[in-house]
Formats: sequence, C-alpha cells, structure tokens
Amino acid sequence: MDDVKTIEHPSQGSVTFSRIQCSGQVTLYGSSLRLNHYIKMEVHESKHKRDLSTDLYHPGKLILSVAMSPTQFAELITSLNYGSGIPCTIEWRDGKVVPKGKFVNKVHEFEDEFSDDMRKLVDKVDAMVDKVADALTRGRTTKKEAEKVLNMIGMLIQDIRSNIPFTYKCFNEQMDKSVQEAKSEIEAYVIHKVNTLGLEALKTDLQVGLLSEGRLETERIE
Repeated sequence: MDDVKTIEHPSQGSVTFSRIQCSGQVTLYGSSLRLNHYIKMEVHESKHKRDLSTDLYHPGKLILSVAMSPTQFAELITSLNYGSGIPCTIEWRDGKVVPKGKFVNKVHEFEDEFSDDMRKLVDKVDAMVDKVADALTRGRTTKKEAEKVLNMIGMLIQDIRSNIPFTYKCFNEQMDKSVQEAKSEIEAYVIHKVNTLGLEALKTDLQVGLLSEGRLETERIE
C-alpha cells in the first residue's frame, strides 16, 4: 500500500455553510430584525491528502467566520456581480472573536432623525422671528437685512415642501423593506422546519417499513 501523500499550500482552503439555531436573538449587520436563526459561513485552511488513489480534503485553522440572515444568504447566491455586495456580520477574524454590533431599531432611528429635523426647523423659525422682531423694534431695516430674512423664509419653505416629505417617504420605504424581510425570514424558517420534520417522518416511515418487512420474513420462515 502506498504512503499517504499530504499537500499543503497557503492558497488551499475550504468553505462551509451551516444553519444555526439559537435560544436567544442575535443582531446581524444590515438586518432590521432580531433573529434566532441564521446562516454561518466559515473559511478554513485546508490540507490535501492523497491516499489509495483518492483525494481527501481536511479543514484546518479557521480563517474567517461570517453570519447572514436567511434573506441575506438568498440575496448573496442569487445576486452575482452585485456591485456593493450583501451585508454580513463578521464573527471571527485574525484569530479572535469579533463582538457583534448594537441592534438599531429602524422605527426609533427614524423618530430620532425626524425629531432632529424638527428641532433644526424650529431653530430656523426662531432665528427668523428674532430677525424680524429686531427690524420692527428699530423701526427700519436695510435691504441686506430684508434679503437675509427672505432667504431664511425660502429655506424654511424648502424644508417643509421637500425635506420633510422625503424623510416620510424614506420611512415608508424602510417599513415596507422590514415587513418584506420579516416575511422572508418567517418563510425560510417554516420551510426549514417543514423539511426537517419531513425528513424525520420519512426516516420513521422507513424504520417502520423495515421492521414490518423483517416481521414478514420471520413469519415466512416459521
């Protein structure tokens, strides 16, 4: 028998995808939901062994581990040549665990942004009122001051007509995206459960069938 031949090279690696189920909820980068299931991708170094005219590949040191929601994973494998890429959460890199980021509630995020926009709008109104009040108190105003007030009024109108509706539009789009994401995650979870239960049921049916055939054969022999 020939000796086992081992081939090692820095370019050799192996990739695995796993479905992870956890008891709590995890935060994933680029996902607006907290999930208790996700897809994990691991990249390992790899050794190539040649034994008995057969190629064997063995994973070695872990190089990189990333997590993705089922929706992100589906987008990844169906969106080749996607310029900006699909968000993923790096869990392991450079030999150490990477702590997960904080969960961002999109509703609260938009509420904070809208409140900030309203605060800036109120500040502009206050400044404009102060300018007008100062001019009225003095009883006269220069052309430059009048133009400045008119400019402030124009900016205020711009905010009311364009910026605020734009924020509202972005909010609706994000909510639609979150709802669609939730539907996709639920669908992926249900399909996984159905497949798992179906395989278990099939395994049970096969076992029962084999036992039944065994009993029949025993009865025939007797």
